[in-house]
Amino acid sequence: MAGRKQLIVFTYDVSKDRIRTKIADILERQGIRVQYSVFECRMDMENANALFSKLELLIDPEDSIRMYVIPEDGREKSRAFGGAPISEAQDFYLL
Repeated sequence: MAGRKQLIVFTYDVSKDRIRTKIADILERQGIRVQYSVFECRMDMENANALFSKLELLIDPEDSIRMYVIPEDGREKSRAFGGAPISEAQDFYLL
């Protein structure tokens, strides 16, 4: 069973266009782009760690990728002006 989903923020600073584009493509499939190199994703920690490891393998030592975990109370206290709203927890039901 999957763990509890949290708001995970991924950021990156990558020098090579090809790699930067590949990282963006991967993250766009997982979450919402909120700035050029900043993505908000809703996922459990197991998937977040796996995604981070996958991205880490793509970059050169002088580049960087960061992953920030925002607990629900932190998300509720967060603010945004302009752009996409901060991702909210959503319940889904299959019938």
